[in-house]
Amino acid sequence: MYRQPLLIVTAALIAVFGLTTSALAEDGPTLKLENDNTETQSGTDNTLEPRLDGDVGRQMQAHRFLSAVNTSIGGYGEARWLFTKLGEDDGTSMADQYRLVLFIAHNFSDWIRFYSEIEVEHAMAGDGLPGYVAIEQCLLDFDIIQRALTIRAGLFLVPMGITNIWHEPPIFHGVSRPTVERQIIPSTWRELGIGILGEPVDGLRYELYVMSALNPLGFSAGSGIRNGRAHAAEAPGDTLAVSARLEYEPILGTVVGLSGYYSMAGPNINNAKVAGEDKDLKVPVVGISADFRGRWQGLEAKAVAAFFSIGETDELRKLDGADGLEDGQTGPDIGSQLFGAYGEVAYNVLQSVDTEHELLPFVRYEYLDTMFALDGRDETTGDKEKAIHDIFFGVTYRPIRQVVAKVDMNLRMFGGDKDSEKGLNLGLGYMF
Repeated sequence: MYRQPLLIVTAALIAVFGLTTSALAEDGPTLKLENDNTETQSGTDNTLEPRLDGDVGRQMQAHRFLSAVNTSIGGYGEARWLFTKLGEDDGTSMADQYRLVLFIAHNFSDWIRFYSEIEVEHAMAGDGLPGYVAIEQCLLDFDIIQRALTIRAGLFLVPMGITNIWHEPPIFHGVSRPTVERQIIPSTWRELGIGILGEPVDGLRYELYVMSALNPLGFSAGSGIRNGRAHAAEAPGDTLAVSARLEYEPILGTVVGLSGYYSMAGPNINNAKVAGEDKDLKVPVVGISADFRGRWQGLEAKAVAAFFSIGETDELRKLDGADGLEDGQTGPDIGSQLFGAYGEVAYNVLQSVDTEHELLPFVRYEYLDTMFALDGRDETTGDKEKAIHDIFFGVTYRPIRQVVAKVDMNLRMFGGDKDSEKGLNLGLGYMF
């Protein structure tokens, strides 16, 4: 069941794409990160020039691997203060040390590398406390054909969209990550698996993985597939998923990408039953996303569209027994289709000033619906409320590229009769 907002969002994405590509030049501004030693152990040049957005993350990681020492450490973090007002309510506020992530990278040789990230969320973890400690990445890379072919194995990020891959706070605008890339494409979505990646020709990059799959019992109308992630923590392993990404950077700082995901998630439900009888579910999950990001003379633009199709959702909600379901609890109620898209534009008003400081007003529009289409039942008022329009206005200030202060205001409008929500947000972030 496709809806009018899809046409509006598609038009917005095309407008963002056209605005930026019409202004592209052969080169964009760069940031040099000088190493203590200009040569790696293999004797190659070790001066890196990461660009903003995805590329600063990519080159920062390369910088870690190309360190003059075998083992390097670093990380990123963010703190935020949020004020939210729903309808005529007085509103609520929250101050939160949202996350701190520390990484350890190690070069075993000139072709075998290790990379890991350990994350602490909400400052304190333990029984009755809001936070948790988790391994976000833990992987080995084996370079087979220089840049063209690398084998990756371990716990790694699913390569869908932009923010799931490049989510360090100085990279994205707004205090919180884009809603579409949290509710439609989960963030931070990682799985245990193995695959290949590389850049066979300049500007053309690929990734292809076989990995652990989602658990459909975690799906929900409010969060989509997000809570189906098990983070490789004794995750069910009765089925596998395949994920792939292809991206092209025709001009420095301008990247277009296409990602896909497929799995038969049903076998990860153990002892599924309907009316006391065993039920064999397949629950095919198919996802696709397209993205664009560009930067030219102070102008930054970004757009993402993501779509997921989930099969057998009618059978899934009929479950009345399975490992993980409490007595009397039924299976999750989720849409058979999920859709979301956003477009964002920012401009550095200090572009013409001789300074490394950056001050970027930005605007972002998002549309998402975790109940975009339904199978097996009629749409309710509650379903309509899952259709969300988000508008963000804000300012990003970077005294240097690796440190950021942010402020934004947002208006969230729901489908159905639910009151709109307003927010004021402040944030501080860093990466090193």
